[in-house]
Amino acid sequence: MKNEIIILTRSLPMHNIGGMEVVCWDLCCALANKGYQITVLTTVLPEGARYDNIHGHLKVVPISNTIAGKYNKAWWVGTAEYLRSNMGKNIHAVISISAAGFSCLKYKNNFKNTKFIMQAHGTSYDEFVSKMKSFSLKKWCASVKNILWFFKDSFAYNKFDYIVAIGDSVETSMKKAPTARIVNANKVIKIENGIDTDLFKYSKALKERILSKLDIDKDAFIVVSASRLHLEKGVDNNLSAFKAFNNKVENSYYLICGDGPERDNLEKLARDFGIEQNVIFLGALERKELVEVLSCADAFLFLTKRVEGLPLNVLEAMSVGIPAIISKHLTFAESGKLKKVDTNNHSEVSNLLITLFKSKSDIKESYIEERNTLTYAVDKYCQIINDKH
Repeated sequence: MKNEIIILTRSLPMHNIGGMEVVCWDLCCALANKGYQITVLTTVLPEGARYDNIHGHLKVVPISNTIAGKYNKAWWVGTAEYLRSNMGKNIHAVISISAAGFSCLKYKNNFKNTKFIMQAHGTSYDEFVSKMKSFSLKKWCASVKNILWFFKDSFAYNKFDYIVAIGDSVETSMKKAPTARIVNANKVIKIENGIDTDLFKYSKALKERILSKLDIDKDAFIVVSASRLHLEKGVDNNLSAFKAFNNKVENSYYLICGDGPERDNLEKLARDFGIEQNVIFLGALERKELVEVLSCADAFLFLTKRVEGLPLNVLEAMSVGIPAIISKHLTFAESGKLKKVDTNNHSEVSNLLITLFKSKSDIKESYIEERNTLTYAVDKYCQIINDKH
């Protein structure tokens, strides 16, 4: 049976728990559970990294001499060589997470019946625009790399059979100038990020456990965010809004999930605001730990400043049933439980939190759409892998 799939990614949750890593790993595991034999090529793993091999259907192969979570020459050479060594085998599909599989495209013609698929989480142009809007000299300098990647993309995109856009914003960016000039729009298919709804669901028992662990009053109002602690993720905006809210609702706490280079600055900001006793930095969490924290949340904040594809953290909050307040430029539709705001309008965010405080409830029901469930997403991948979309 032709059921082997090779998936290439520079990082997995064992390297770093980010949206792209989680989406990739969920796809790997779900395809393995469907009976496909999955080989994941990635960079060198941290010492002691472990994973479930899904009854022998899932294998992770670190490429020698690579740097954990980063592209280097050894990555491009090693991945291409791995694919070359598998010529003649009946490979069902090769899936490149972002640009990870670009160097393998040189051998595509040797795999006549193999689907080559790219999972796109954004475009080089959008990354360039996002960095230019940051008004950070460091980001402006880094944006030069995005210009170079745009030209690399131009040589690679149309060699794929399909390019999967993980959300509306990615699909739109792919199909408008300047990216539209380097990609065949007919190859772009939208398959939105999918959440494991069996994992991300509300649990009163988990809520009580985490509140007890953190020594927080069960009647307190809990605000949660989950993201990397990078400047563009807008956690500083969250703190400003929470400060205004906490001034009016003293029995409230802000739990910050995630880690990153801005942590020290954010901790200082909390101290400067005088709210450090009500702000708890939880660091990077395993996904099961994140479910615990979300279960105790009364509100979820994501005031990101950057262009995002389809943020996994918002979908996870929706799956657990947590009311969310997010940046207005994100592509989600507003609803009773999801409000969109100007990221710098901290008073509006505070007022929305007060409204949620007044209607606080222990009843949490998922409001995620079917197309954003993992089951739906994996079925769509299977369709294009088998060319039945």
